[in-house]
Amino acid sequence: MIVVGVDPHKQTHTAVAVTTLGELKGEVTVRARPKGHAQLLSWTRELSRERIFPLEDCRHVSGALERFLISRGERVVRVPP
Repeated sequence: MIVVGVDPHKQTHTAVAVTTLGELKGEVTVRARPKGHAQLLSWTRELSRERIFPLEDCRHVSGALERFLISRGERVVRVPP
């Protein structure tokens, strides 16, 4: 299981993946567009079969990513900024 924390911005989203024990698995920055969302999901799927995505709750910049992940069966949790 990995936890993929995402810091969303208008142009890019930066994600950091850690295990439930806090071990850093990696970091990636992708464009805040559908191709970037797909790249982020592909990257996380290579890291672990089980994932959860805590997203900073900035819906004007994180909403598209949130909908993308949920539509593909991923677990998403909103985290207050």
